[in-house]
Amino acid sequence: MQAADARVLALAARYGRIAYIYLKNGVPVDWALSCKGAKSWRNAAIISGQWIARFDPDVVIIEKPETAKRKKARTKSLLRAMIRVAERSPAMVAQTKRVQHFKNKFDEADAWIAAFPDLATKQPKRRRPWEPEPRNLIFFEALALAEGSGFLANKSYRLAKEAGGAK
Repeated sequence: MQAADARVLALAARYGRIAYIYLKNGVPVDWALSCKGAKSWRNAAIISGQWIARFDPDVVIIEKPETAKRKKARTKSLLRAMIRVAERSPAMVAQTKRVQHFKNKFDEADAWIAAFPDLATKQPKRRRPWEPEPRNLIFFEALALAEGSGFLANKSYRLAKEAGGAK
């Protein structure tokens, strides 16, 4: 099985929400987020288990809690719960380090939207420093995890990353 042919479920966690992006043949075909799933590690385990059962992926990609920067203990506990559930499934579990190639999350989201125009409805509005972070940024974090683990290779994103959008 080549990475591009795999059915991939990328799971991400941020403060107050968890999300997935389901990739088939290297293209995002479904995505959703859950605020309820981020209320406790038990909820995260239940919701991520439902997502894994629904899509029956070949690979589940999750950020490695030990390497998660700027994430509080509560968010790391959500990641650990999702990993425990994923390891009980028949899917291969890929824990990866989150690498940010752009100077900010909004530039990264713009590059992903250029690569996958279907995600344009999820484009986060740029915020002022005192405003809360847009909810939809989590989808682009999930895509970055898939790209960082080698299960998503998109030419236009790679070119944007290499061109000037990257730090």
